[in-house]
Amino acid sequence: MTLAFRRDKLTIQAEHTDQANTVVVSGEVDLATKTQFDTELTAALEPPAPVLVVDLSGVDFLSSCGLQVLLELAERAERRACDLRIVCAGRPVRRPIEIVGLDRTLRLFGSREEALAAQLI
Repeated sequence: MTLAFRRDKLTIQAEHTDQANTVVVSGEVDLATKTQFDTELTAALEPPAPVLVVDLSGVDFLSSCGLQVLLELAERAERRACDLRIVCAGRPVRRPIEIVGLDRTLRLFGSREEALAAQLI
């Protein structure tokens, strides 16, 4: 099943399988799109799967609001014993994550394929 949400600056697609739930995000994650970003990522925890991959390789801008959503998502995923994996190959996403030190908390990958192929923790 594939769901899509489109806003002026944000596109989110979610795919659910037995092995992993995947969310592909493109556009800008900022104060204007935070609620939709949070809602869609939270919804991706259902149905339960052992892995949640959030592919941010299409994100052009990630604000502190987006970082907050990712941190809260990591906490919710951990409570559900779900292995959260973040795809962030580009500088617009990787740099803010590194600046605030979330690269020590989140599992980061260079591609969706890499994230899906990684071992469970």
